[in-house]
Amino acid sequence: YFLIYFNQSPSQITFVKNKLVPIKFQMHHIVEMFKYFMPKMDLDGSIKLTIKFAEKPENEAIYNCDKYFRVSWYYVSPDNIQRNATGRDRDLFYVNLLRNILKDIAKINECDDSIIQMIDETVDKVISHEFSLVYAIKKLSKTSKDKRYKAKVLRNLSPNGEKWQLEICAKDGTVLCADLSRDYTHVSQESLYYKAEWQKGQFIISERLGRVMAIAIPDEGILQLYSFKGLRDVIALTGKQDS
Repeated sequence: YFLIYFNQSPSQITFVKNKLVPIKFQMHHIVEMFKYFMPKMDLDGSIKLTIKFAEKPENEAIYNCDKYFRVSWYYVSPDNIQRNATGRDRDLFYVNLLRNILKDIAKINECDDSIIQMIDETVDKVISHEFSLVYAIKKLSKTSKDKRYKAKVLRNLSPNGEKWQLEICAKDGTVLCADLSRDYTHVSQESLYYKAEWQKGQFIISERLGRVMAIAIPDEGILQLYSFKGLRDVIALTGKQDS
């Protein structure tokens, strides 16, 4: 596996709904979905690829790879960016830009045709899911000891960015949902939540930044969150009864 990062000058931003939005923010959900669907592949031995939205320096090629540090970077000229594209057209432009970059790197490194096929198939999956994906994090999804509740920590990727949610399913079919993050973000939070467990009727989620969240299941059907400081805050909730 390899990580994909973005580097751009402050000028390389475009308007989205009359707001200036960095290109790397607009591509966040696309890249994260690509990494989710991506099978194991090796393009050039690197563990980190940085896509730079800038004109390449005279002493560098468009694609560069440092075999010692196992990092590579690829320049994309600002002139090749479709700044006026919106909505699905914008997503299609960026996902195909990612496709072309990875295929170009694969061809430069004389990769097998199977690698090219993997890239195409992965991009096609992103498109077929309409640039949106909700999936449960297996290591954070737990069933209570009494088997009454099953908690799922969900990662929600969409053109709005990413948002983390909690879904608790009861034996009677009741489903309670709550947002763990208040707003959408364009920064990956995969490493933020690292541990989850049931303790005395509460679902406990631990963050790497030190905060511990305890989600209670009261009779009135409102999920409540208690932070590690002992502060109590009712978090956004929607409840529904399965038919």
